[in-house]
Amino acid sequence: MPNKFNFNIMNGEEEKTVLVVDDEPAITKMSKRILEKFCNVNVITANTVKEGIKIINEERGNIDLLVSDWDVNANDGAWAEAIKAGKEAGIEPIIGWSGRAGHPSVDDLIKEAGATIVILKDLDAFIETIRTMFGDIQK
Repeated sequence: MPNKFNFNIMNGEEEKTVLVVDDEPAITKMSKRILEKFCNVNVITANTVKEGIKIINEERGNIDLLVSDWDVNANDGAWAEAIKAGKEAGIEPIIGWSGRAGHPSVDDLIKEAGATIVILKDLDAFIETIRTMFGDIQK
């Protein structure tokens, strides 16, 4: 399947590392399981913005893909802070996902924060995106 995002995640021989930031533990566990099983990558997870930003700073230069909910812990005013930190650290690509993705204003906010890809927080959308980025995986 051609990579419509123009990112070659699997280039080179070294193991790739993906950081998943989401305040729903079930989402981070599911994402980790899918990525490790089907994409053969190292996955780090964070359930708070603070934890995600700490990992981004500690692992600077070692994270190949960031997947982040745009409103992780948004009740503390930290809208898209993990996405912004990832962009500042030079991580590319960044997948910004949300249960509200698909609404133009939300998509625009996620992109303005630094996401290169915006998807609905949905298992099928996630699998389709990583299939496109990592090559054909089994469903």
